[in-house]
Amino acid sequence: KDKHHLGGFSFDLDIDGISPGVWRWMLTNLTVHSVIDVGCGVGTSAAWFKLHGARTRCVEGSRDATSNSLLPPALLVEHDFTRGPWWPGETYDV
Repeated sequence: KDKHHLGGFSFDLDIDGISPGVWRWMLTNLTVHSVIDVGCGVGTSAAWFKLHGARTRCVEGSRDATSNSLLPPALLVEHDFTRGPWWPGETYDV
């Protein structure tokens, strides 16, 4: 189990952070084609974007979260930003 620290991860679902209506609007009206979700937890939002055709990357510092991710390992980066920076090799729309 992860030690508690700034940012932290909880298995409790943050229902206020789940907004498929807004996400659909982003894909349709803003023509978003790629999403990087920093602090993605288990990847609920990122998985939705992937399912709807966006190129997706999920970055999370919690081993608890990454070991229970909804995304395949190829789309997941485990990195704790309290230990330094990380830069993706690609750019993302959002």
